[in-house]
This record gives sequence, structure tokens and C-alpha cells, in this order.
Amino acid sequence: MRSVLISLCVLSLPVGCATVSMVPGTASLGGAASEEQTDLREAAKDYVELSESEDWVQRASLLGFARLLVDGVSGENETETGYSGAIHASTADPQQVIMRLSADIDLARNGLAGVTDYADAFIETMSPEAQGLRTDVTSYERALVAAQKSRRSFADALTRVAERTDEGVAGVDGKLAEFDAVIDEARKTADILADLYASVPTGAAVS
Repeated sequence: MRSVLISLCVLSLPVGCATVSMVPGTASLGGAASEEQTDLREAAKDYVELSESEDWVQRASLLGFARLLVDGVSGENETETGYSGAIHASTADPQQVIMRLSADIDLARNGLAGVTDYADAFIETMSPEAQGLRTDVTSYERALVAAQKSRRSFADALTRVAERTDEGVAGVDGKLAEFDAVIDEARKTADILADLYASVPTGAAVS
């Protein structure tokens, strides 16, 4: 699955991404089964699934998702049973952990940048009459949330391996900074999407 999702997520390699803004009326995150799946929605879905399959994040409840959108804090404490545990950050060969971290951060950063490319294109062409408009907007927000949670998992793993070695740590820290920049740009895109959706006349967009 990893190889398939990697190719899907890295089709576009721009830069831009970060936190999130709550779209009005997002209690329901799913659209009707008959709705056409837009490129943005599919890319966002692939990114979330990738982050979960690679153990960067744990499957979150709707309550946890809403809390993260509101205050940017996850209700979960990522421990050795999460991503750090999956890659054995505290016990495996430090350089193997460093290599895994570097690869995962690059994949997460490029994947999010690709989803943001789709979001930017969506902004240019979105129509108030589009079927499932709200679902497209919230799908992007969910991808952004996954990126934020992944970033915290990476930072936790780096902290653990840094307790055992200094070699390679600075390089991974630099990759985290690059990921932060992409997340920051994504936040701006999410804000634009939320503002555009909020400006749609009541009843014009189908959710």
C-alpha cells in the first residue's frame, strides 16, 4: 500500500501548508455515495490514509478532530506505542531510526504539498453549486490535521533517538523545519477555503 500511496501523494510537489480553520456546519464529514469524488477530495483522503497506514497518526475520533481544529492540541499523548513505538525510536539502531525519520518526514511534507496544490487548483475553479462542496473543504482540513499530528509524532521520535545519539539529529531537525513551512502555507490555504465557503449564499452549495 505504501508504494501506491507514495506515488499518489508525490504526483505534485509544490510547497505550502499548516493548521486549520473550522468550516461552518462540519458535523458531517462525508458526502453522499453518489457524489463525484473531486481530485482534492481523493488526494486528501489518500494523504490521511497514508498517515494512518505508516503509523504517523492514530485513527482519531470526531471529538479529537474537532478539538484539534479549535485549539491545535491533540487530546492524545504520542507515546512509544504510537509512531515512536512503531519505529522503536528508543531501542533500535539510532542511525536506522534517523534514516526512517528522514524518509517519513520527506514523504509527509511532499504529500501535504501535493494536496495543497490540488486545494489551490480547487480554489480557482470551485463553484457554489458544486455537489459536496463542504465535503471537499473539510477533506482538506482533515489532511492538514493529519499533517500536524504526524509532525508531532516525528518530533517525539526525534527527541527519543536524540537521547542516544547526536549524529544525524540536526539534519532531521532541519527537515522538520521544512515540514513546518509547508504546514504554515497549508494553514493559509485552509483559511482561504473556509472564507470562500462561508461566502457562498445560504442554500447555494450542496453539502
